[in-house]
Parts: sequence; C-alpha cells; structure tokens
Amino acid sequence: MKEFIYLFSRNWILIAIFGNFLIALSNIISKVIVSGSVSKKPIQPIPYTFYSGFFGIFVFLPALVLNIWFNFVNLNLFSAGIGLFGGMLIILSLWPFYRVLTSNETSRVMTLFVGAVPFFTFVFKYIFIGERLKNLQLLAIIFLIIGGILISMKRKSGGLNLKDAGLTTLSGLLTALGLIFAEQTFKLQGFVSGFIWITGGYFLASVVLYFWPGQRTKITNIGQYAGKKNIILFFSEKILGTSGSTVIQYAISLISATFVNVLDGIRQFFVLILVGILSFWHPQILEEESKGFVLWQKILAAILIFIGIFLLVYE
Repeated sequence: MKEFIYLFSRNWILIAIFGNFLIALSNIISKVIVSGSVSKKPIQPIPYTFYSGFFGIFVFLPALVLNIWFNFVNLNLFSAGIGLFGGMLIILSLWPFYRVLTSNETSRVMTLFVGAVPFFTFVFKYIFIGERLKNLQLLAIIFLIIGGILISMKRKSGGLNLKDAGLTTLSGLLTALGLIFAEQTFKLQGFVSGFIWITGGYFLASVVLYFWPGQRTKITNIGQYAGKKNIILFFSEKILGTSGSTVIQYAISLISATFVNVLDGIRQFFVLILVGILSFWHPQILEEESKGFVLWQKILAAILIFIGIFLLVYE
C-alpha cells in the first residue's frame, strides 16, 4: 500500500487524471446548482463565484497564524504576489463559466473550455517565455479551432451562441493564465507555501466580487437560495472542485502547466460519460441532447479537441 501511495504521489499523469475526474463531477453539480433543476431556486453566477473564493480564507488565515511557530510559508513579497494574483484569476474565471452553464449543456461548455485552457496556456508561454510553434502544434491549433466550432454549432436547438462561446473562451483564458502563475509560484516557493498564497488569492477574488457594482445585495441575500438541497449540492461541489483543483495544482508543481493541461481533454470524456449516465436515469436534471446527430457531434468535437491538446504538447 505504501508503495502504491508513493508511486501515485509522484506520477503526475495519474494525479492529473484523478483531478480531472473530480472536477468533471463538480462541474456537473455546478450545472445543477446554477440552473436550479433540482432545488428550483438557482444560485446566480456571481454570488456562487463569490462563495467559491470566500472559503479560501479558512485555509489562508490559519496558515499564516500557524506560520508564526512552524515557519512553513515563504513571505517573499514577489513570489507571494504571483500566487495571490494566480489564485484571483482562477476564481474570477469561474464567473463566465457559471454564467454559460446556466443556460447551456454541460458537455458542450466543457468541450470548448478544455480546448481553450491548453491553447491559451501555450499562447501565453509562447509570448512571455519564448516557446515556439512547431509543425504539429500548428496542426493542433487547427484541431482545437475546428472542435470548438463544431461543439458550438446549433441544429434546431442546443449549441452555444456567439456570446456564450466567447464567455467560455474567456473562462479558459483566465484559467490558463491563473495556472501559469500558480506554476511559477510553486517553482519559487514549493507546493505547500505556494498553495497557501493561492488560497489567499481565492479570498481576494471574492472581495473584488463583493465590491463589484450591483453585486453586494445579491451576495448578502444568498440566504433566500440556501435551501437544504442547495446547501448539500454546494458543499458537495466545493469538496469535489477544491480537491480536484488542488490535485491538478499539485501535478503542475511536479512538472508544468503545459504538460498537465494536456490531460484536460480527459475531463470532457468524463463529463460525456457522467452526463450520459445521469441523463439516462434522470433526464430532467441536465436536459442534455444525447441521441443521434447531436451525440455524434459532441463525441467528434471531443475527439478533435483531445487530439489537438495532445499534439499541442507532444510534438
């Protein structure tokens, strides 16, 4: 058992796959929460994003207090600032993601999102670090673009309109940038200290949302949506989502955001499988189209984006 735990803790591929499975589960629950398909009282995207970041204070503040005696947090202002900013971006990226989930199918949103994250990760590293495009990576970008267009296409119903596709892409961009900052934090501080500063960024993002014009009342009136079902769903999603995000960040600390993000493609297949199972037993919860042309459209788009992600990294 000890040998297995040691092997798992050092194998970034297994860690990233497990993290993506947890995040796939949390994304499906998020869809249920923001759509109100179970509770009939949907939580709006910005309040939901606020509370997603707010609980970061329950990690960040105790860690700073304990650091007085155990000295495990690096207090270098430069690397701490990078971690705080990265954490803020990761949380702020959730708002457009939740916004699109309120009125679109989870499988479509996730397919476009998991294509956008590695694409922008590579673009930012190309611009700021000097990574260069090779022939297969140019082909990879074509696959990602075609897959993104395919999953957005409508046939009578479904599909993503231009605004929702843009918001999903924006979410992927912010996530990619946040993970790159997280990677640099881990390089400068190690995983534990870096993760502490990132959770501080989670809380700072919630502060930004709280003072965002017109949002304070929505956030403070969250009690009207806090029925038993929503409370159970919220904490279930946060446990899964936070655990998955932490696992992904740990994998990044072992290698690099570029390599870990290649396995985001696995997430869309987890989503397709889980959505298919849930839609079969309880079709009213997610209301996903999963038959005929639409099913093959989703599968083909997922395959194209998975190939694009793979080629983008493994040239």
